[in-house]
Amino acid sequence: MNFLRGQAGTGVKVGVIRRGKADPDAVDLVREKLGPSKIVVAKADPDILVLRLPSLETGRADEIRSRLLDAEKQGVHKVILDVRECGRGPVSEAIAVAKLFVSSGNLSAMRGQNRIPANICS
Repeated sequence: MNFLRGQAGTGVKVGVIRRGKADPDAVDLVREKLGPSKIVVAKADPDILVLRLPSLETGRADEIRSRLLDAEKQGVHKVILDVRECGRGPVSEAIAVAKLFVSSGNLSAMRGQNRIPANICS
């Protein structure tokens, strides 16, 4: 992934191994800036809303809050929040989304090689 990162508009050459071939084909790609992906909204039942989040860009919590308020006006009382394959976005936005559903308590704990253990609370 590090080799693919770079300025939008610049090129990168990659090798693609296709099924049935032993040698990779050279493919030239042009990098693009990824735009914000859209929330996929569906109703599982008349009172169940499904929100599939492909990413958590900045501002996503506000967008979800708005969708939840609209759904409540329509009589929706249950929500399925699908965050599978949601790997893009700042941790702060993920915490803001979690705060929409969890009113109090610890939401996460961050630990790492160079980090002092820190709890992130609502």
